[in-house]
Amino acid sequence: MFNLNFTICHIKMLIVVLITIGFITLMTLLTYTLEQRIRNYQQPRFTFFAHLLEAASVLISMVLLRQIFTVLNSGDVISWAYATAQLTILLFSLNTMRNLAVEVINILMPIFIYGQSIWMGQGPHHLPVFITMTIILGVIVIYIARNYKQIVNSQWQYLSLQVLYAGTWWGVIWSVHRFNLIYTINVVLIFVAYMWLVRLAVQRIQKFFTEALTFDQQVNYDELTGVRNRASFDATTQQIFKAYQERHTGPITMAMLDIDHFKHFNDQYGHLAGDAVLRHVAHFFELELKRRSTHGQLFRYGGEEFIFIFRGTTATSAGQLLKALQDDLRQSPVIFNDQTLTVTVSIGVSALKTSDDSFTEWFVRVDDYLYQSKQGGRDRITVESKLLPR
Repeated sequence: MFNLNFTICHIKMLIVVLITIGFITLMTLLTYTLEQRIRNYQQPRFTFFAHLLEAASVLISMVLLRQIFTVLNSGDVISWAYATAQLTILLFSLNTMRNLAVEVINILMPIFIYGQSIWMGQGPHHLPVFITMTIILGVIVIYIARNYKQIVNSQWQYLSLQVLYAGTWWGVIWSVHRFNLIYTINVVLIFVAYMWLVRLAVQRIQKFFTEALTFDQQVNYDELTGVRNRASFDATTQQIFKAYQERHTGPITMAMLDIDHFKHFNDQYGHLAGDAVLRHVAHFFELELKRRSTHGQLFRYGGEEFIFIFRGTTATSAGQLLKALQDDLRQSPVIFNDQTLTVTVSIGVSALKTSDDSFTEWFVRVDDYLYQSKQGGRDRITVESKLLPR
């Protein structure tokens, strides 16, 4: 009978460990996906909601873990295995997500646990110990959040803070459920060993995402300007054209931009000046597209030519936006070697039509409108064959 109970206990522990690792893996995938989008969009509102979603994933994981542990233990959640799993998720989220909402969860969770014990009729216990441990825990959480890069690069600092975090948390738990000192020390050591294994697993996942992101940058982004490159443009437009043919989604607008007199910058100021102009134009339009929430994508097609793809935007709306940006660019010169270089661009704009039999037909039309802008004196924009006034 003893052996049977011992085996069942170990099976339950294994189940909790596997479930906890599963939650951590899902949270890691969510975090890295959201953080990549945060870097791409660079919009405060999106960042705010992304961080709220990360925090929600922490709370959901903890609630589900509680429900699972309740089922496994016939309603009893007072266990070191359950507490360790919960602390693992909390510390993991603090180390990985590193946003204010997650910090708040870590700081408020002791208050929730203490309040829950009172609500369950256990009455207040060792209030001075609880207050002291909660304050110390808050300081540790803030320190970890603010100095994570320094901590993760020092194994002893990382280990020491884990011991402090776990020890303080078990001080909070002790104020609600009395454990003897030896038992608490053993649990802290087990938690630290557990978190060490989790750290190794997370490092592997981080390495995978870093390598994947680096590969994506090399394949799909232009090295000089940082915007999407010709290969990315080809792949994106093939998908767009195929989807449009099948479902007639839309509107979808393409615009082609050419830097006026670009050869002049290279010839008069040198190729480094030309590179500076290219980067300036790319960064200017990329930033404005994100800032104005246009859902537009910018690609460097080649040389001094860039292409925009606007989904869900008519040619007229895209033309009005680009006309305003064209005017703003003229007022934003490049400073190179104490020289002020005024940059202007010519643009052609056209929407994808149901009558377009191929992508090439659409592309050639946009290119023709760009040529029309150049012929019209440069620093102009042509929308659906109509040359807009300056």
